[in-house]
Amino acid sequence: MAEELMGEYVAGVPHYEPEALRRWLVLVVAWMTILAGMAVILRYVSRRIRKQKLWWDDYMIAFSMVWNWVVVGIGFAMFIEGVGYHADSLSDEAIYNISKWLLVTEIIYVWNLCWTKLSLLFMYYRIFRFPF
Repeated sequence: MAEELMGEYVAGVPHYEPEALRRWLVLVVAWMTILAGMAVILRYVSRRIRKQKLWWDDYMIAFSMVWNWVVVGIGFAMFIEGVGYHADSLSDEAIYNISKWLLVTEIIYVWNLCWTKLSLLFMYYRIFRFPF
């Protein structure tokens, strides 16, 4: 009876509304991408204001940001295909495409993490390097 009143029902998730969750997904991903981009831009601005040369950490974080945009782009392609809806309500082709893009995204995301962590390691090396 409750299932009929609520439309879709997912055990353990009260007031499950896929459309509302999908809106939050877009908002969170968009804002986090904007904030990350602003952080990288502000990093370059601060280096310019202080008249410091760019180093490996600066180049690596920019490279990582490009990889992040690819991950976000593929994520939005999955969103358009129907990610967030129950698999029973999607076509077989949509499920296939989402699965394929998810695999590609996971691989790219791992490399994105590697570039970001390398940037942090280069930054630590630049800051804490001691001459012998």
